[in-house]
Amino acid sequence: MDCRFCGTTVSEIPPNALCPRCQLKLGEPPTPPEGSCPCGATNKPGAKFCKKCGKPMASEPADASLSTPRPLLPRHDEVNSPASAAPKALFSGTDDGDTSTNLPPAPPVHAPAPSPVRSTQSAKQSLSTGVIAAIAGAILLVFLIVGWSWLNQSLMREFDGAIAQNNLVAGPVNAYGAFQKAVTEKGLESSMVKDMNTKVYPLLTQKSQQTLDYFAKESELPPDFSWEDMRKIREWMNRISPTQENNALLEYAVARVYLEKANLREALQHMTTALGAKPGWILAVTGMGRIYMSLQDKDQALAFYEQAYRLDPNWVFGIINLANTVSIHVKDYPRAEVLYREALSRSPNRPMFHWYLANHFFVQGKAYFQQACDEYRTALSMPNSGPGGLSPQAELAARQRVAKICPN
Repeated sequence: MDCRFCGTTVSEIPPNALCPRCQLKLGEPPTPPEGSCPCGATNKPGAKFCKKCGKPMASEPADASLSTPRPLLPRHDEVNSPASAAPKALFSGTDDGDTSTNLPPAPPVHAPAPSPVRSTQSAKQSLSTGVIAAIAGAILLVFLIVGWSWLNQSLMREFDGAIAQNNLVAGPVNAYGAFQKAVTEKGLESSMVKDMNTKVYPLLTQKSQQTLDYFAKESELPPDFSWEDMRKIREWMNRISPTQENNALLEYAVARVYLEKANLREALQHMTTALGAKPGWILAVTGMGRIYMSLQDKDQALAFYEQAYRLDPNWVFGIINLANTVSIHVKDYPRAEVLYREALSRSPNRPMFHWYLANHFFVQGKAYFQQACDEYRTALSMPNSGPGGLSPQAELAARQRVAKICPN
C-alpha cells in the first residue's frame, strides 16, 4: 500500500504499522462519529457548538486543498545520501548549501493569451483608422481638384469678362493680363492658353485694324488707347500666329512707342525692320519720314514723304506732311501752297490744316499777312474739339498773331 502522507509504497506492513520513511501510521485515520467533540462529548448531529466545552464543532475546511498533506522534507539521515541528490537538486534554490529556505522554483510566467474581444476591438480600431485616413485623403484630393478647377474657372471668368467689356489689353482687368497669368501658371502650350488664343485672335485682328484705320484717317489714336496698347495687341497676335505681316505690325507699334518716348535711335531701328517686313506700307514710310525729321535729317525726311505721296496721292496726311516739309525746310512756297490747298480741298473742316496754311503765309512776310489773318481767323472760328482741332500752343500762337498783324 502507499503512505497517504509521503507517498512511499510499502509492500509489507511492519508490525508497528508505521511508514518506514515518514514514521506516520499507515492507513486511513478512524472517522469520528458525527457530533463527537475532541473533549469526548457527543452532540446532536448538525450542532455548531459543543454542549460540554462550548467550542465550535469541527466542519469541512473552506478550501479542500488545505486538507491535502504536503510532501515532507527528507530525513536528516537521507540528506547526505546519494539518493537524496536528485531531491536536493529539485528543491535547492541557491548554491551555498543552505536548504532552510529552499522552495520549489516558481512556475514560468507566460504572457496571457490575447483576449478574442480585445483582438476584435484592435482589429476594428485599425480598420477605423484606415477608413478615416482613406476618407481624409479622398477629401483632400477633392479639395485639390476643386481648387484647381476653381483656379482654372477663375482665370477663364476673368478672361471672358474682360472680353465682354472689350477690355482686350487696357483697363485694370483685361484679357491680356489673364492671358499672361495663364501662360505663367499653365504654360504656353496648355489647353487653357490655346482656348484663350482661339477666342481672342479674331477680336485682336479686328481691334488692330480698326485702330490703324482710325490713325490713318485722323493721324492720332482713338481716345483711351495708346501705342503701348497697340504693342500688346500686336505682340499677342504675333505669338499666336508669327507671320511676316504680324511681325511687321508689331515692329511698327514698338517703333511708335519709342518715338513717343523720344528714343529716336530705337524707333528708327524698329521702323526700318517694319518697312523691311512690309515694303511699301504707307504708314511705315511716313513713320520713317517723321523719325528723320526729328533727327533733323531733312533730306531723308523729304525723300520718305515724297515716297508716301507717290504711294497714295489722295491720302490727306501724306499731302500735309509733304506740304509742311516743302514750305518750312525746302522753302518752295509755291509748291507748298498748292499742296496745302489740295489737302484743304479734301478735308476743309480741320482747323489745324488752316493753321498750317496761315503759318505758311505768315513766314513769307508782310505781303502775305492778310492771307495769314484770314486763315488764322478761320482756324479760330472752327470747333476745336475732336481730331484735327488746334493744339493749345497753336491756338495761343494764332491769337497772338491775329492781335499783332491783323487789322480790326
